[in-house]
Amino acid sequence: SNFSGNTDPYTRVIISNPKGLPVVDGNNNLNYTISIWVKPADLSRSNQALVAWDPNASKRVVLRLKNYNTVELDTGGLGSFVSSKTILSIGVWYNLVVSVNQGTVGTSVNFHVNRNLTDAQPLSSIKFSPENGVPIWIGNDSQNASQYYNGAIDSVRIYTQSLQLGD
Repeated sequence: SNFSGNTDPYTRVIISNPKGLPVVDGNNNLNYTISIWVKPADLSRSNQALVAWDPNASKRVVLRLKNYNTVELDTGGLGSFVSSKTILSIGVWYNLVVSVNQGTVGTSVNFHVNRNLTDAQPLSSIKFSPENGVPIWIGNDSQNASQYYNGAIDSVRIYTQSLQLGD
């Protein structure tokens, strides 16, 4: 889908009642992967939401373009976000895959761009995880309408496990 990059309410997709979440395993560990194809049309604004679950501003998961041309995963506030160092360009398709793996030694976030691991970072805290009944927004953020995305999005997938490159 193409998103026009304005605050028009029709420039987003909302999945009102997603099933199969939360993504906590039998050991109470949080593991999930977001995969999305994006082709940015405008990188002149920061904070362009690609995928968001956010019932309120302090309890959220948002994958967005940040600092004009990088990717950030925000899991709920101060100390709970990580950014990729990969620089995106206008008019180029990217397959972004972000995996969250919470285990006994802490939480890590892996960023893959076009099937290449570009960043692996620790995440100091997770304040929120995707859960049943919380709408998923694609192309905008329900808590901040100014975080709309301008560009094309294709093949959004959310997995209830932390995928590795070969998966």
